[in-house]
Amino acid sequence: MDFKKTNGLYKVDSTEYTRNYYVDDEERRINSEENVRNDEAEEEESLTSDINSSQRSKRKSRMISLYSDLKNTDLPDEVKKKADEIFQSMNCTTKRGRKKYLLLFYCVYYAYLELGHPQPAFFIANKFGVNVHEISKALSLFSEAQTGYRPPEINVSPTHFLPQYCNDLHFSPDTTQAVMSLADEILNKDPSLCDESPNKVAAGILFYFMKIHGVSFSKDDFSKLINLSEVTINNIYKKIAEVHNR
Repeated sequence: MDFKKTNGLYKVDSTEYTRNYYVDDEERRINSEENVRNDEAEEEESLTSDINSSQRSKRKSRMISLYSDLKNTDLPDEVKKKADEIFQSMNCTTKRGRKKYLLLFYCVYYAYLELGHPQPAFFIANKFGVNVHEISKALSLFSEAQTGYRPPEINVSPTHFLPQYCNDLHFSPDTTQAVMSLADEILNKDPSLCDESPNKVAAGILFYFMKIHGVSFSKDDFSKLINLSEVTINNIYKKIAEVHNR
């Protein structure tokens, strides 16, 4: 800022000051706009990074699936899909070695339950080479406390298992329906049978049906099919016969 003498008085020459003021103001405006653009660019970059991270997470989630392990099995597609949904809901990663097959058994077993078509545990275990003695281990290993997945609460009846057993015995649809009708009759006569193992009661009803209709089948083969000892089958068979003949 300069002082000029005019008519004996010193006056402020504001020209240079004003020019510098506007120059400084213009620089501040440009700098401000650049800062805004930089902030916007950083925000966009951060958002893009978050989106990419989310997409990577989703891709990772899709990669961790049981479906590839189930696609070549003879399970119904709805069971495969439900089993994978159960796995996705569990706080658990895919397993290796023996635990992998225990996990497959667990998810498929409860997939059938969620779909309203319970199957004998040993029947599913056999599909994955899981020993019947490992079933309780699998149920414990992937329990709600361990994975956060809460299995459905369903009352399993002997009639849930009979269609699969009849299919394994190559019964016709009409014969299967006759077995189901007999089961309903017996369970209505003695509802307390529903408090026993549904697998055992189903075996007793089926064996009784075969006896009274002259269906030839060795006890040993039947025992292996149902996965129960001959002693157990004989005992439940006698009880079923007693109920039906009351």
